[in-house]
Amino acid sequence: MWLPLAGFIAILGLFALFNIDHGLQDWLYQPNEGFPFQHSKTYDLWLHDRLKIVTNSFLWIILAIIVWPNKNLHWHDFRGPLFTALLAMITCVSAMQSLKSVTGIYCPVQLQEYGGDIELHPKIKIGHLLLINDGDGRCWPGGHSTAGFAWLALFFAFREIGKQRAAYIALFGALSYGHFLGLVQVVRGQHFLSHQFYTMAICWLISLGFFIIWRYSQTARIASRSNTAGP
Repeated sequence: MWLPLAGFIAILGLFALFNIDHGLQDWLYQPNEGFPFQHSKTYDLWLHDRLKIVTNSFLWIILAIIVWPNKNLHWHDFRGPLFTALLAMITCVSAMQSLKSVTGIYCPVQLQEYGGDIELHPKIKIGHLLLINDGDGRCWPGGHSTAGFAWLALFFAFREIGKQRAAYIALFGALSYGHFLGLVQVVRGQHFLSHQFYTMAICWLISLGFFIIWRYSQTARIASRSNTAGP
């Protein structure tokens, strides 16, 4: 819990001190042309819409595994952690949509400095990181990268059933997929780079919270059975 949190704080410190967000967007943005692939329908179709369809398909596969009858798999050993992971992933997506509606942060392409119409009026800003803006933007945290980072829940699920190798494969896969999806949007001017790190941290904490509750419920269940059994 603490090592990832310390790493996240260190990364945000670098963003706040060295203006990485705007520096990267300044480098990507070309006056009179915009951001790379900003107006590409092919790019939008394959690296935005179709990837979401793929991600949603895998969620349905997990749900099918959970409900599929199999006498060789015990609920508390296999299906329970998978069901917890599914709930965590759904919560991650819902949380991102809720945060987008209240933080008011605009996307780079909407700002005047990158060819948009919006002049920023920050409400909460730390260094170069904008946390709350006085506007109607819906760009923080990153919704697209959530489709990758939400899968961090599988890392915890596989650890619960003792599959350490699968857990770290899931961890690497979720981080790689999430950052890839985030960079897709950064290149197009739809997000600042720090947005995907916030998204990653939020998904990690939500998944961690769900599995802390899961672990507590299992411990309480075992204790209850022991007390029922008696001496």
